Amino acid sequence: PRPAPPPHLPGAGGGRGRPPPGLLGPPPHPAGGPAAPAAPTAESTREVPVQVNGKLRDKLLVPAHIAPAELEAAALASPKIVALLAGRTPDRVIVAGGVRLVNIVVREA
Repeated sequence: PRPAPPPHLPGAGGGRGRPPPGLLGPPPHPAGGPAAPAAPTAESTREVPVQVNGKLRDKLLVPAHIAPAELEAAALASPKIVALLAGRTPDRVIVAGGVRLVNIVVREA
């Protein structure tokens, strides 16, 4: 004969591990199981970080399908970036990662 399982394990001790059905209220999900997750939706806007010389200086909220040239123009027109540039012309403006990041390179002078 097998020894009886310890009483602290589920299903041991004469069914003491789990309460009888209906004792704690309805089950957490309907009989079909948990609901399926909703279909992913395309977001209409996205937040794009703007760096100046590799340091995060601003974040822009732009349409999700913005063109790189439009994103570059929006970054250069941002009030925080205009104040940081203080009239200097950027040496390079890099739109990286398929419009996920804008990096503005300015020489310190």
